Amino acid sequence: PTVPVEQGTGPSLEVLPFRAAAGYDTTRLAYRISSNELRFYAYHKWTAEPAVLVNEMVTNHLRASGQFAYVGRGTKGQDPDGYLAGTLVALEEIDAGDSWKARIALRLELRLGKSDKVLKRHGFDVTVSCKERHPRDVARAISEALANEMKTLAPDLAKAILAATTASEPAAEPAIPQPEPAPAETVNDGASGQSK
Repeated sequence: PTVPVEQGTGPSLEVLPFRAAAGYDTTRLAYRISSNELRFYAYHKWTAEPAVLVNEMVTNHLRASGQFAYVGRGTKGQDPDGYLAGTLVALEEIDAGDSWKARIALRLELRLGKSDKVLKRHGFDVTVSCKERHPRDVARAISEALANEMKTLAPDLAKAILAATTASEPAAEPAIPQPEPAPAETVNDGASGQSK
């Protein structure tokens, strides 16, 4: 993200390592030539596996959104309000005749921190045109598509966590009036004329 990382006042979130669908667990850049044929460049590569790169980008966008007090990446020992898991479904170049397109598809699942209850599921599959027929423009187009998606998703994730954590906090129980002890009764036994 081009905006600086901001610390908000919202909930805390841990972004867990993302999984990759079959075929996208390699650093080689994938390109699709038909709906059922995926190929890989020999020399054009990502700097890391696509699921790792997208995880880092998602984390950076969430941090920069200002919607969260803290956003971590699977840090042990934290007790966050929510966990975000994801599966990278596709990250590829699409050869479309004289032009290229870039595609990113991602499935995300937001869970409540303490109970592991699923709060929200979100998926998107975006294909955008590249300005140039070059792998660097594929990367640029994917980055822009992800940035646009995260701009609207970050506030929704924060709202879902806040709604669940607010609802899960037990309301203060009203005070139940306690009965007053009964006054001591005076009983006259009749024989001695004394009260007991």
